[in-house]
Amino acid sequence: MDRFVRRSLAGCTAIGLIACQGFGVPNGEIPEQSIALHYRDPELARQRAESLDDDSERPEPGLGVARVDDIAQLVTNFFGVAAGLIPLDPYAGVLALLDPRTGKVQPIASALRGAIPLAWSPDHSRLLFTQRAAGGLQIFELERASGEVRQITRGPESHPRACYGPEDRFVVMAVAGSQRGTNVRILITDPGGGGGRPLSVAPAAYSPACAPDGSAVAWIEPRGGGIETLMVRSPVVEGAPRAVAPGREPSFSPDSEWIAYSAPVRGEWKLWRVRSDGSGRAPIGRGMREEQLPAISPDGRLVVYVSEVDHRQQLYLRRFDGTGDRILFADGDGAYPVW
Repeated sequence: MDRFVRRSLAGCTAIGLIACQGFGVPNGEIPEQSIALHYRDPELARQRAESLDDDSERPEPGLGVARVDDIAQLVTNFFGVAAGLIPLDPYAGVLALLDPRTGKVQPIASALRGAIPLAWSPDHSRLLFTQRAAGGLQIFELERASGEVRQITRGPESHPRACYGPEDRFVVMAVAGSQRGTNVRILITDPGGGGGRPLSVAPAAYSPACAPDGSAVAWIEPRGGGIETLMVRSPVVEGAPRAVAPGREPSFSPDSEWIAYSAPVRGEWKLWRVRSDGSGRAPIGRGMREEQLPAISPDGRLVVYVSEVDHRQQLYLRRFDGTGDRILFADGDGAYPVW
């Protein structure tokens, strides 16, 4: 990927760089692989935006209103109510596949409303997603060719996030709520999905992302002052996780060399990248809008991200070298992209 970045930047002088950014990424550069996303059709997206414009009509927090990672707070807020009965966001969308070249959206009929995509398997034949089940949110896997779905995790703990670990294992976020508080951990399962060995040591750890080559796992922990911090460690070699950067929503590149994430910059969230050892930290372009939930393309050359303006969630696309920003999808709402 470094060679690609150097080649791209070499063709842009100080003036040419602005020109490179202005033209946007043409369809010919976009890989054909589908982007999994949480999709609201145009009418539902409009209704959600209107409801959020009026605080008096804003719905109570339910699964889908808040960020998926806020499940820990939701469990605490609703303690005493069975987690599976936490009200579903009335504006929750559906799990769908987006053709990034044509904009065509294909809903996944075998997933429940409110489902959120999490990670593709390295060969893109299987998709992890989370949806409501006994015990709150649990992890499911879609076999793309057949459309069949199997459940990976079960309660009593809730499992809002997961990714594909090495050796047929899964790395999962496990949330356990009690009257004494909420414990949120990152675990790695046994081969096939059973059991669970802790990878995190902090009392709150969330948003796991797995390197495709199995060499590393990244997640987020609140550190001093409540600052969200990107943590990284090997899933198989013993050792303490290390802090590599302030930020959230990590996503590995297909060659496992880079992590894209969203970091706070002067009160706004922007796209950044960093290596697992903390080196090479740099912004991915300099956009004019909020940039969250990045996902790197299968060829490692592009990053798709979410920007919410006037309560509408739209997908944007940018080269990994920071050039060529363009809107990718705005026909309805698109969130939680997984490429």
